[in-house]
Amino acid sequence: MSRARASQARAVWEPGALYAINGGEGWFYYGQVAARKGDIAFLRHRTSEVEARPQGALYYPLMSRVCMARPSLGRALRSGQWHFLGRAQLHPDLAKPYGVALCPVDTNNVQHLLYQDLPGQPATILKTWHARIDDPEIQNFEVASIWDAEHHIPQRLKADFGAEEADWHITGPVWRHRKVKLEYARRFPDQPWHQLPTD
Repeated sequence: MSRARASQARAVWEPGALYAINGGEGWFYYGQVAARKGDIAFLRHRTSEVEARPQGALYYPLMSRVCMARPSLGRALRSGQWHFLGRAQLHPDLAKPYGVALCPVDTNNVQHLLYQDLPGQPATILKTWHARIDDPEIQNFEVASIWDAEHHIPQRLKADFGAEEADWHITGPVWRHRKVKLEYARRFPDQPWHQLPTD
């Protein structure tokens, strides 16, 4: 089922706002705005048509959580790629701690932050530390990045869901970020900006 463009649509960034995203190839995915401004969590659930009772998507576990470019959500709504479904109680897993990795260029030494959302408050940093990019503890942490709702998220959702092969260059969690960096180095061995760090 396709949905029409909504030329006057405006993004709702209130915690609990629920969206359906046309991820292409006949699938709709579901996301919910987290308490931390700019973060949207996506659920491990997709359907061939938008759910008649979209809150049912919240029974599924979280698949990923990303920081979005705020203006891009309004554009995606107006283009008809994203659809606002209303507000719902926050998914319970959004109250759990979550990790973010800051990956500087040209080094394997990475800063990690463990956050937790608290109702009505900014996200709290529980812990911060430095470690190697291959540290097993942080492989599922999200690499800090800003994602575009229209141009990045559909392919990101396909990669996260993992039922079909996704584009090789889609990053996200640390383990996939490392894989992408290795592939860039393999494909472009003569380009210095794609060489792997040696530290």
